[in-house]
Amino acid sequence: MPAFDRSRPRDRLVKPMVFTILAGVAVFVLLERGPNLAADRDKIPAPPAHSRPFDDVRSQRMITGAQQEPVFIDIDTGRWMTLPASLLAQENKGQSIEHWSFSEPLKHWIQHSGIDLGMQTDGNNVSVVGFDLRVGDQLTEPPRSEAEVAQKVSNVRLAGAEWITLRRSEVPVHVGQVGRGQPIVKAAIRYGTPFVTREGGLGTFNFHLTDLWGVNSIQFDYQLTRRPHVPQLTGQQVFAVYEPQILSSMATFLIADVSDHKLCLRTPGSSNQIEISADEVVVRESGHPELRAARLHTGTLGIDAPTGSVTVNGRGKSATLRRVGDHVQVEFKKRVAESDEIILWMPELEIHDRRLKWEPVKAELPRKPH
Repeated sequence: MPAFDRSRPRDRLVKPMVFTILAGVAVFVLLERGPNLAADRDKIPAPPAHSRPFDDVRSQRMITGAQQEPVFIDIDTGRWMTLPASLLAQENKGQSIEHWSFSEPLKHWIQHSGIDLGMQTDGNNVSVVGFDLRVGDQLTEPPRSEAEVAQKVSNVRLAGAEWITLRRSEVPVHVGQVGRGQPIVKAAIRYGTPFVTREGGLGTFNFHLTDLWGVNSIQFDYQLTRRPHVPQLTGQQVFAVYEPQILSSMATFLIADVSDHKLCLRTPGSSNQIEISADEVVVRESGHPELRAARLHTGTLGIDAPTGSVTVNGRGKSATLRRVGDHVQVEFKKRVAESDEIILWMPELEIHDRRLKWEPVKAELPRKPH
């Protein structure tokens, strides 16, 4: 019979005890250093500007009517508009915007309005013109960082006389061709054109044709950043963007009435006002020059002077305003009412006036684009 060895059971006991002691010490150290570890994590510097992922702002605008006339886009504010009739030169009528000649009054309107792009389509091609816009070749893969986008943009700062910096005709992707029986995609997908605006905004834009908002509407998608580190990447200062308060934010209520045979929109306690006549939209703000257009669209307002209508978009709801004689007509939730003054509470888009006499809409009206 082998001799009994007392060391073996002792070994089996010592190992678990050592492990337990070490584990206890580790827990003690973690408890003692817990706040310090969190502080250490807080000390980790933010990623440098050259490695920031390009995901700052992703936006979309649906542009309608670009077959009938060019549409002009201010990327920094996201608004788009069409030309006042008084600025349409005879030699440009019936011409694609890619072949337009730009007079001094037209140039002033474009630059004063902050417009970066002009677009027009014939249903197959989209003509694109850039104004004071530094651009690069279209991206063939998604950009990994803001610095990569900036590197793709032309570093050439053109002279003032060369303010038209892009003229291009492109066959875009065509999506949403309901009932056409045509292929969904007409061209290879690209990942956007890199750009820097005259105000210093850095981004990429892309566009598609779609039938979802009317035949051959343009879906304009873009990313944009104006953060403080952008000048380090682009070598161009970021300037403040002029945007009338009545177009940029509506955290109060919007008042609509009729004055001098014009449908007028204003906000309380402010001299800001939008006037819609038979053929022109005028945005007035104290201390600033006027903005003029035939149609003017923002994320909240869609104003169409030729049809005399204004679409107001709130949180998941829309209302349409029109001038009827010296009264304002409002269409809301499939009902219509008239008054000498309509008040829409924003941004929820509610109408609380109990004096209004609502009637059901007699016919289904076409969907209003944003």
